[in-house]
Amino acid sequence: MGKLKKIVIVDDFTGVRSIVRESLIKRGYEVTECDNAADALKCFNGTQIDLLITDYDMPDMNGAELVQKIRDMSRYMFTPVVMLSGVNKDRVKDKIKDLNIAAYVQKPFEISQFYTIIERLAGKVQQ
Repeated sequence: MGKLKKIVIVDDFTGVRSIVRESLIKRGYEVTECDNAADALKCFNGTQIDLLITDYDMPDMNGAELVQKIRDMSRYMFTPVVMLSGVNKDRVKDKIKDLNIAAYVQKPFEISQFYTIIERLAGKVQQ
């Protein structure tokens, strides 16, 4: 069996994290979940991370600020990012335009469309 793809999920709502985590684990991904951006930054410590899925609206540090900090790390400057938000993209486009966000997914979302995005960005697990 090939190497698992590693995905970090960051969302301050437990329900969203749980649904996304369980769905991705069933699809064969290795998932780390964090409930805030500061904890998520600790994951970016030199280990391989294939994809970041982050909420935009979080207390203390929003998703755009988190992505900017990650982009400043040479190892992760090109790590694909999926931004989740209950906010329409037009309201935050100026804040995220220079962050090279691979996909912006507005909540609530269809899980099948979400999988399509994830598999395109992280790739399927090699059997």
